[in-house]
Amino acid sequence: MKKYLIFVLIVLIIWTLVIGVQVASGKRVNAQRVPLYPVSGGSSDNVLTSEPSQGEVVFVDPMGNVTFIIQGNVEGLTPNYDYAVWIRDLGSTNYTGDSTWFHKPLGYYRVETFTTNEEGKGKFHLNILSEELTPGSYEIQLAINDDCVNIGRTVLATVKYTTVTIKE
Repeated sequence: MKKYLIFVLIVLIIWTLVIGVQVASGKRVNAQRVPLYPVSGGSSDNVLTSEPSQGEVVFVDPMGNVTFIIQGNVEGLTPNYDYAVWIRDLGSTNYTGDSTWFHKPLGYYRVETFTTNEEGKGKFHLNILSEELTPGSYEIQLAINDDCVNIGRTVLATVKYTTVTIKE
């Protein structure tokens, strides 16, 4: 019993130190869960928030080398099909990371692709490094398009605009 209590005390002390370091650094992990909705007319400007959500995106501003993490789970798409993930608006000079296409008129970067399974569900995960995105607040929108080679048509999107804050 005495060993168990000592073990619990050690775990509590370590946990307190970890939380204390995070608070002292001035940065806490901030995660936002944002639903993905179908769109009308193939445009992310026409998000159908009255329709049921077809997945979600989690935006995370963690500590360390990774400035911004984007994780998504989608459903209700064409089975065994390739889709592209686009993010609007990281700013034309603020984001210097990998993208396979930049659509300047709307400020969209195509940053990731994924393939759905036989049930029309898919997942994606993106790490944006600290040297690839300037700290600040961004009003972004994430869109899923049905073409990985060209721009394609948007099939799912988050609402316009979700505020994310990237801290140093």
